[in-house]
Amino acid sequence: ALSQIMRPVLAQSKLRELLPLFVCRNVLLVSAEPRARELLRALRGAPQLTLLGAVIDDTILSRRGVESLAQLPSLELSQAQTAAALSLLPSQTSSLLQQGPARLTALLDEHARRLRGRSAGNH
Repeated sequence: ALSQIMRPVLAQSKLRELLPLFVCRNVLLVSAEPRARELLRALRGAPQLTLLGAVIDDTILSRRGVESLAQLPSLELSQAQTAAALSLLPSQTSSLLQQGPARLTALLDEHARRLRGRSAGNH
């Protein structure tokens, strides 16, 4: 009976690719936000439910795909790490650009001292 209700609804939705999975009693969980970690946690508390897969961000994932996605850091954490890495680049670039001239100046100063030392020793 549930499949008879779900089939027409799924056939007209972006989830129509999931129709082959609805062959017996199925439970369809829907969330406005992709929360793979929370989904797996909830399913651990309901051993009678078997996760076949999920559609997250318009991508069909297997159970293994959902488990892999749950292991990834959150979007907020990834964005913070990316912003931190990008903020270091200008200071590192500036430092690298300053090292060359500073090293050249030090080498030229040392060379000039040696030349003065030689010319003072020759007189």
